[in-house]
Amino acid sequence: MADSYLVGPGPQESRPPFIIRNGRLLSLDDQPDVKYLVQISDEAHYPKSELPSLSSLATVLSLHEAAQEVTIEWLSNTVSQYIDHDDVWHPAFLQGIVLNTPVSRKAVISAAAGEWLRQHNTDDFAELDLSSSGNGTIDVAVPSRLQQQASREKPLMNLRIAVKDSFHLRGVPTSICNRSYRDTYGKQPTTAASIKTLVDAGCIVVGKVKMTAFGNWEEPVDYIDFEAPWNPRADGHQSSGGSSSGSAAASAAYEWLDIAMGADSDEQVRLAKLFTADLEKTLEAQAEIVSFEEDWAANPPAEANGLGLQEYMTPGVNNIWYDDYHNADAFREQHWKLFDKAPYIDPFVTAKWSAQSVPNTYIT
Repeated sequence: MADSYLVGPGPQESRPPFIIRNGRLLSLDDQPDVKYLVQISDEAHYPKSELPSLSSLATVLSLHEAAQEVTIEWLSNTVSQYIDHDDVWHPAFLQGIVLNTPVSRKAVISAAAGEWLRQHNTDDFAELDLSSSGNGTIDVAVPSRLQQQASREKPLMNLRIAVKDSFHLRGVPTSICNRSYRDTYGKQPTTAASIKTLVDAGCIVVGKVKMTAFGNWEEPVDYIDFEAPWNPRADGHQSSGGSSSGSAAASAAYEWLDIAMGADSDEQVRLAKLFTADLEKTLEAQAEIVSFEEDWAANPPAEANGLGLQEYMTPGVNNIWYDDYHNADAFREQHWKLFDKAPYIDPFVTAKWSAQSVPNTYIT
């Protein structure tokens, strides 16, 4: 096990930022909008003799096994990397420094490095033996980007991702924006394959985002079980629309979020043209436009019996609500078994499902 050394607070030539505490959240008075989550654990153990000298804020620096000593060059380069690559770390955390060293090594700090530390409000070197385990939380904790760097094996390392609530995360309930569905299935035993692929590539899941109930189009006034996600654009009261509304709102609202998972179905398919245009611009590629109507007219399938593409497809499109209703058959049956009552379905979805309780005639 590596040894840890604490560099505590020392003389301060200028006032460091004040700490503003609110429950488990703290912020610094020079950046009040940025809040840090404080994990409190009764299992944390500190040497009692060192408690009075511990700093309220600290940065953990790991000394590489090949390094012989802590030098001013190493310190300044490390801090520069933190500033350049991370949006969580703040210089105020230099009020205290915890040095992690390899096994059976003592921290050797050069005179110049010691002076550099004193100029950055740190002094009083002492060993720190710390062990703790954090408690679970439903707060959104934004992880630092300083854990590891991207590699060939993990090209998406440290990218923060929000997951639409139609994708399963092991140990987390999936609601698809319906409380009855969430209560019926509870915490999921496995993680969706698509999410696991991203995690294996280095992505860090920061949480789930809302969606419309069962993926059906809903405006904010149609939401019942959960409050609709707020659209941060314009006056803040524009419709967030679409089943991936939470993903879109999160992408627009949170600068620290890198990826928000969505899913394309039903009405969202109609946005394919705009999405394709974005891809062309981003990837500097050129999409090839293909007309199904022209191909259909030139080579009509025999089973169409002379009908045009739109005429042939209309009954199938109308039956999408019939299929949507029966896709939830197992859910309704399981809910009855568990709670001896029908699951609550909001009026918007109920109206859509009821309108197609009997399928239209398919043209085959």
